[in-house]
Amino acid sequence: MGYIAFHKDKEYKIDVKEVEGNKYLVELNGKKLEVDLVHSEHSLYSLIINGKSYEVNLTGRNGECSIHINGIHYSINVINEKKKAKIRRSSLEQAEGKQEIKSSMPGKVIKVLVKEGDEVNEGQGLLILEAMKMENEITSPKKGKVISIEVKEGETIEGDVKLLTIE
Repeated sequence: MGYIAFHKDKEYKIDVKEVEGNKYLVELNGKKLEVDLVHSEHSLYSLIINGKSYEVNLTGRNGECSIHINGIHYSINVINEKKKAKIRRSSLEQAEGKQEIKSSMPGKVIKVLVKEGDEVNEGQGLLILEAMKMENEITSPKKGKVISIEVKEGETIEGDVKLLTIE
């Protein structure tokens, strides 16, 4: 899965491929890294990157991440490449009518925060999706009404799957 990360006005292109279990192949601006990731506690991770060990505390919501790596703090904004392309296409226009909310990556539905018929505001949390050992809150792109929910708590889903519809 491809991502774009922003830190101090710099843009970083990141591609992540799960090799097996906790092992990933990460490409950061063209540089290939072998990453072994172990989730220790709630937001604490142990990483071995190309043989070097790092302790990482990672918290985030809606793509805004606070990362402490071996005691050094970084604030990073992350979006996936599909979302960046969608943002470019929409040019900040708010969609009218029905809008399907889809998963951007495979994961597990941890919690559904709304019910069919609920009125929601733009930016309001709709559900929590765990992907790549991180919990991600999926939010409403607009003010509207939840007209359908296509997933259940505990369900494992693939990428680009319809989660719910807002009207």
